[in-house]
Amino acid sequence: MGKSVRKRFAHQIPVEQLHQRLLSLAESEAGSDSSGEGVRFERSGDGYKILGNYSGFSVNGNVTLSEHELSIEIELPMLARMFQGKVEHYIEEQAKQLLH
Repeated sequence: MGKSVRKRFAHQIPVEQLHQRLLSLAESEAGSDSSGEGVRFERSGDGYKILGNYSGFSVNGNVTLSEHELSIEIELPMLARMFQGKVEHYIEEQAKQLLH
């Protein structure tokens, strides 16, 4: 069984604008990887499902947007637990970019 990485970020951005920013970020991330690996976002109600592969590991998770909070949860496979710190740092950096 894997381990979940959960991060929550407060924001004051209108939700629809945040959706647009998130989709733009996802498109730029997908376009920058020529290896065939990558993560895609599928909209599901007020959030997104995260699906894909990165460094040989399956990536699955959810992004939830509300009026005042952005919540990200990613399930790390057992073998990827050693990368938990890197994953958390990456999430924080991307959220910072998204929310400012």
